[in-house]
Amino acid sequence: YGWVIAAFIRVSTGSATVAITTAAGLLVPMLAAHPEVNRELLVLSLGFGSLFLSHLNDGGFWIVAKYFGLSERDTLKTWTVLESVLSVAGFVVAAALSVGLGATASDATSPPLTVSAHAPMLQEGGAAPAEAAPVSKA
Repeated sequence: YGWVIAAFIRVSTGSATVAITTAAGLLVPMLAAHPEVNRELLVLSLGFGSLFLSHLNDGGFWIVAKYFGLSERDTLKTWTVLESVLSVAGFVVAAALSVGLGATASDATSPPLTVSAHAPMLQEGGAAPAEAAPVSKA
């Protein structure tokens, strides 16, 4: 699901950075509920999904167009196709690795993910946790 979510956000916004960060944030509750998901492959999937269909809303699109002196049409025919092929190829590799690795992180190297551990400000009442004392200026 990571690739699809990231690709959808990328096409909607044009930004790979927004696609990765938003998709990752949306998937945190799923990871908390399913700790068996291989996080490394999910990160690869998100990254490759965020490359899909670079278009006029993408800053990288304009950098490539201006640097190489391409028209918008030529940039869509070259850069957009290249990025989309790279995205799909990356998804295929991540999916193949998922099948080859059994799609789970069965070793004990990854600690369990909890939403509260990665978002301490989401505690009841919006207060910071007690262990997060303010830093004193010395």
